[in-house]
Amino acid sequence: MFYKDQKSYKAAPEGYFKGESPVDLRGGSTKVADDYTKKKHVFRIKLANGAEYLFQARDDDEMNAWVQRISVQCDLQGSAGPSRSQTLPASGDRKDEPKRRSFFTLKKN
Repeated sequence: MFYKDQKSYKAAPEGYFKGESPVDLRGGSTKVADDYTKKKHVFRIKLANGAEYLFQARDDDEMNAWVQRISVQCDLQGSAGPSRSQTLPASGDRKDEPKRRSFFTLKKN
C-alpha cells in the first residue's frame, strides 16, 4: 500500500496517499524496465489483472532493492492470489463417435 510517510500510516491507516486504493501484488511480478529508455533507473510492476506501473528510483542500487523487495511480496502473496483462467484444449470432431449412455439415462418406451 502507498502512504505519504510512516507517520501518516500510523495516524490513519485507512487514509491512502492521495486517495489511491492499494495495489494488489498477488500473482504479480516486477523487473527492471530495460526496454524503457526515456528515464534511468525505472522498474515495472505487472499485476495479475493486466495493469502495469512504472516507477523511477534514484539510482541502480535503490531500483534493485525495490525490485527485490516487491518480488518477494509478489511471491509470498502469489500463492493465495487469483488464478488465471485457462481454456480447455479444442475438442476433436466427435461426430463419428457413438453417444455414450450414462448409468442414469432412462430409456423412453
